Amino acid sequence: MDSLRQNLYHLSIKKKIQMILSAGMLLLFLISATGLLLLTRAYDKTLSDAIYENLLYASRQLDINLSYTGHLADIILADSVVQEKLPMYNSAVSMVEKSRYQADIYSTLSNHLFNNYADYISHISILWENDTISTFIWRSEKIPEEVRQVLIKRGLEAGGTTIWITDFCQEHGLFLVKELRDAKQFSFRSLAVLVICIKPDALLSQISSQKTGFADSSYLLLENKNRIYTTGTAFDIPIDTLNHMMSRKYGTYRLGKETVFAVHSYLKKYGWDYICMVPYNR
Repeated sequence: MDSLRQNLYHLSIKKKIQMILSAGMLLLFLISATGLLLLTRAYDKTLSDAIYENLLYASRQLDINLSYTGHLADIILADSVVQEKLPMYNSAVSMVEKSRYQADIYSTLSNHLFNNYADYISHISILWENDTISTFIWRSEKIPEEVRQVLIKRGLEAGGTTIWITDFCQEHGLFLVKELRDAKQFSFRSLAVLVICIKPDALLSQISSQKTGFADSSYLLLENKNRIYTTGTAFDIPIDTLNHMMSRKYGTYRLGKETVFAVHSYLKKYGWDYICMVPYNR
């Protein structure tokens, strides 16, 4: 230590000034770097919170839209034409009578579809084992027979409770199913099965683009940790990353060459996990 002091003492004034300036510049650099780091972290936190709030709003809107669809099913169940004409249609013998009642029921379903317009609803159908009345327009919207039978079976098993069937979500849509029962004179005998088909892509993309401003988002729906609907980047999420996403409210993740910001929420009413992801470039 004494030797160091002597060496410093014998330095020229020029060298001493250079050392003082160098030390000052180093200190200034460290202070600036620390301040910049803290500022960057604060900015990242603010940006992450803002994106999180936007995407969380989308999950709330998803819940609202699903609840609205359930409310629509209850309205159709209580509709006077449905309650009056369905029993007549079921008991009609001649094709002329059946066609007349079918036209009345079809008109009522169409009115409900367009008066309560939601562009994520593909079509509304009333199903029997060997018969269908539906608002679908395009042949591609027609429910395949094997799917149709599952919807009828599950709807009847639910005994009048509104249920959501996710088994065919990726290929054919998300189905709300409800057994229609005769409420006249409180007989509650089974009349048919109501099916409302939702287009998941239209439902989720509408929410993400209109409500959050992120048009290039990807999303993922899971039930009991099983994927029921995925789009875009969501197809390629490794299982370890997915488990990490489901354990947090939000975070940034590296997926291949892309970094994404992901928000996770749990739709308790339906038992579904919802994950929305957007590109994230810091």
